[in-house]
Amino acid sequence: MSSTEVIKEPMVQLGIITGIMSLTEIIKEPMIRLGIIKELMNPTGVSKEDTSQLGINKEPMSSTEVIKEPMIQLGTINELMNPTGVSKEDTSQLGINKEPMSSTEVIKEPMIQLGTINELMNPTGVSKEDTSQLGINKEPMSSTEVIKELMNPTGVSKEDTS
Repeated sequence: MSSTEVIKEPMVQLGIITGIMSLTEIIKEPMIRLGIIKELMNPTGVSKEDTSQLGINKEPMSSTEVIKEPMIQLGTINELMNPTGVSKEDTSQLGINKEPMSSTEVIKEPMIQLGTINELMNPTGVSKEDTSQLGINKEPMSSTEVIKELMNPTGVSKEDTS
């Protein structure tokens, strides 16, 4: 190494000793132990960007993410509530009716039971628009439709009777 390189990077021995980080990285990230923590928490060494291509559900968080997101348990909750790892965007293509909500969505949408109620009231999953094309007579009726049906079982409107 020339004398100019020594002046540019005076702590050159540090890079050789660590063998992991360059001197500039040590200055940027003074907690050098984070590299070891990341390795323990992510032993596969797969980055977040790579996980989508590999089909890995959720990568364990790195220590820096723990600092950014102090509620580390959310990751575990999400994994339990969505074990398939299928995102909402993907469910429409897969034909999955309703994906279990993540813990953050529970906060946004407190009436989580609605999904179950909708499923019970419409077990076929066929929307009103679809029934006409499928030749299905009537989708399970709402209470107002039941009253109308009881009062007019033929389904003929007053205008049609003339």
